[in-house]
Amino acid sequence: MPSAAEPRRKDRQGPKLGPLAIRTLIPSLYGAALLAGFFSPESAASPLTLAALAAFLGHFVWRIRCLVTGPQAPDVERVEVGLLAMLAVSTAVQLTSFGRPSFAYGVLVVALAGSVPLPGLLALPLATVFVPPSGPGWVPALLERLPNLLWLELLAVTCGAVLAVERRRSRRLQLALEKLRLDAEHLSARAVGCGSEKKGDLSRLDDVLYPYLQEVKENAGAHGAVLALKTPRGELYVREMVSDSHSIREEGVLSLDGTAFHWILKNKKELRIGRLSDPGRLGYYRGNVSVRSFLGVPLLEGDEVEGVLAVDSLREDAFSEAQVTMLRVASHQVSTILSQIRTLEQVKREARDFKSLHEFSKRLGGCASHGELLDLVLTTIQERVQPDFSASALLDGDGTLSIEALGSEQWAQLRGERFSPEEGLAGWVLTSRQYLHYGDIRGHSRRPLFAGSLKVPEFPSVLIHPLEAHGETLGVLCLGSSSRRAFDPSAVAFCDILAQQTAQAILQLQSLEQLRHLAATDGLTGLANRRILLDRLAEEVRRCRRYEHPLALLVLDVDHFKKINDRFGHPGGDEVLRAVAKSLRDFARDTDLVARHGGEEFALLLPSTDEPGAGAVAERIRVGIEGLKVPWEGKPIAVRVSIGVSVLEGEKDTADTLMARADQALYAAKETGRNRVITFSEIREYASWK
Repeated sequence: MPSAAEPRRKDRQGPKLGPLAIRTLIPSLYGAALLAGFFSPESAASPLTLAALAAFLGHFVWRIRCLVTGPQAPDVERVEVGLLAMLAVSTAVQLTSFGRPSFAYGVLVVALAGSVPLPGLLALPLATVFVPPSGPGWVPALLERLPNLLWLELLAVTCGAVLAVERRRSRRLQLALEKLRLDAEHLSARAVGCGSEKKGDLSRLDDVLYPYLQEVKENAGAHGAVLALKTPRGELYVREMVSDSHSIREEGVLSLDGTAFHWILKNKKELRIGRLSDPGRLGYYRGNVSVRSFLGVPLLEGDEVEGVLAVDSLREDAFSEAQVTMLRVASHQVSTILSQIRTLEQVKREARDFKSLHEFSKRLGGCASHGELLDLVLTTIQERVQPDFSASALLDGDGTLSIEALGSEQWAQLRGERFSPEEGLAGWVLTSRQYLHYGDIRGHSRRPLFAGSLKVPEFPSVLIHPLEAHGETLGVLCLGSSSRRAFDPSAVAFCDILAQQTAQAILQLQSLEQLRHLAATDGLTGLANRRILLDRLAEEVRRCRRYEHPLALLVLDVDHFKKINDRFGHPGGDEVLRAVAKSLRDFARDTDLVARHGGEEFALLLPSTDEPGAGAVAERIRVGIEGLKVPWEGKPIAVRVSIGVSVLEGEKDTADTLMARADQALYAAKETGRNRVITFSEIREYASWK
């Protein structure tokens, strides 16, 4: 097998001789110039000093650029840049005659503590010697600087130690979180922190596996025992390891190329190596560990390998046939433990899904609109599936899809966008009535999620469900994730149930809206009915009295409507009523209310309109309808209307008062010849006398 250590040797090759000489020569010469006092205020303006300073700054910038833009830099390069920074501070101290150089050096040590390793950090304060003494004699000057030097060394040790502990703690937390995530992938479970308040069985795996591996190690007389599990991507990660050596790789995922684990995964057989020439083939040790024997057994679930249980020893031919048998039994027991945890996690996940669906069903009945319903759906999906993108689109009456709700305000610009079902994946789901699931869409489809004109990223994982109920397709539910294979079968099933319940709820809302519309609308003319008129009239009276706005009411009646019915029949009369209703809608403003008051009588409510304005509107309506010729069976039907007008006057006026006055004005219009407009103020004296 090829050695896994060979690529590392290439990475460790030192720099070429030319750059190494430059990197050594320039700081040395510059330090000598500092010691000679070249950068004192008296000689700072000399051409030689400026040339030396320019060369040093160019070198400093070059080394910083190499450190920032290059690959992972070794520690020696970090120390080198730190030393150059100390020289730069020394230059500034010498040029400005700064009275507190130790303070400037201390600030620099603290700033470099995060990137320079502790040994190099301890060496940096020595650069303070490059500041020449202010008085005669080097020895007194060095003795004078000794307290400051010790202070800087103590500061370096403190900062380096604190940051080293913090890095180690952070690294351990990252590895623990990564291991927990890999456990969740392997066992198809939900990791801690995904909505669970209590620690689950994944976090208690350590309590089971670590003592078990210790027992396996002792029974096998081994130097180390390791359990590696396989992720859905085919990678292996070290789930638990017990070893007498401290040179253990902390990274979770193993490199399979050329390792013993790769052979076991490929052949699905145990592997025993009695004389191991290259321990690097094991992949879980770092550094030189003198392992000479290896024994690995696959963890099988059916015909698939889900991991490897292995032991190693520092002795050659350390494992006999009896120990091979023991490791087989141990691997079977580990597989059983993992299977039980997987089953338990599946039961717990199904229980969580059932609870989520139950809560969703209870809240579903409280949704009064499509927007409220779809927001509830996407919130439930976000809590359970946690996609990076979620949206729902409903089918409009013109056959296009409209995006009605989004799971995050990040995509708010898409709300209300319309697109054709013939272009994207969502349209395909709508027309085919089949859900679509891609674990990795790359290489499968180049169609956009919605439409090419809508800016939506290409997510590797896509899940789209149709919203279908009683054979009617209402829309689609779309999810996307930036992770591959983000939606497992349980998530797909959860979203399928949610989509079915959502479609049923949308149909119920549509039926309820239709019932509300029928209850509030006159079936013949499509206008508001008498109940809506009276409710709106009472509401407008209260509002206009509160804000002191005028309010007018028009009541009109079709003249000689009985004769029209007798001559043209009731269908002809109905056509006349529809034509009058259409004319009234054309004359009305958006804030006005047009209603059928009953029979051939109509009403028009005019907020913020006084009596002269209402009279002018009524006259325009009368003239417009007078010129109306309603075609019926080849004959035109002439239509005339009489209109009564009343306005809100005193504080004691009510909705009933306004309606009664308009009726009296209408009666007067019909009594005085019809086809005219009468306001209540014109007949007030007569009405009061009567």
